[in-house]
Amino acid sequence: MAEDDLEQDLEAVADAAEPVETSGAGKKLLLFVLMPLLVLGGIAAGLHFTGTLDKILRKGPDCAAILLAIESGEAGEDMGNIPPECLVADEDGVTALPPGLFFSVPNIIVNFSGEGGRPSFLKLSVQIEVGSNAEKAKLEEALPRIVDHFQTYLRELRLEDMQGSAGLYRMRIELKSRVSSAVPGVEVRDILFQEILIQQ
Repeated sequence: MAEDDLEQDLEAVADAAEPVETSGAGKKLLLFVLMPLLVLGGIAAGLHFTGTLDKILRKGPDCAAILLAIESGEAGEDMGNIPPECLVADEDGVTALPPGLFFSVPNIIVNFSGEGGRPSFLKLSVQIEVGSNAEKAKLEEALPRIVDHFQTYLRELRLEDMQGSAGLYRMRIELKSRVSSAVPGVEVRDILFQEILIQQ
C-alpha cells in the first residue's frame, strides 16, 4: 500500500513537471502594457523629484501677484514669506524680486495754469515696469489710451501739486493707477520718472 501511494505521488509530480502549453498572452501583456507603464512611471517620478516637471507644467509661485500684494499692503514685507523662486540676490547678498521689463512712454508735454494765470509747461518722460513680456505687449497695444489718461491727469495739475518729494510720490501713484485703469489685467510694478521738466 505504501508503494501504491508512492507511485501516485511520483505520477502527480511527473504530471506537474510536464510543460503546460500556453498561448503567450501573458507574456504579451507583460511586454506591451506593464513594462511601458513602469517606464513612464519612472520617468514621471524622476521629473517630479528633480523639479523639472514643475517647470514643464509651469507650476510655481506667481511672483508678480506676490509683489502686488506686498505693494498694496495686503501681505507683510517680511522676506521670509516670499518664495525663494521670486527672489534674486545682488552682490551684497540682499535678496529682492527679479527685475521686471520696462516700457517707455513717449515724452508728454502739457500746459497747465501757473501762478498769476501765466501758462506753464510740463515735459514728462516715464517708463512703466511690468513683470512679463505678455504684459509689456498689452501696454504697447494700449499706448494711445495710456497717453490719453496721463495727459488728462497732468492737465489738471497745478504747479503746487508737484512741489517736493511728496508731490512726485502722489504723481507716481496717480500715474500707476491710470495705467491700471487703462489696461486692466496688467500688474504695474512701478512708474519710473526719466525726465521732469517744468517751464514757467
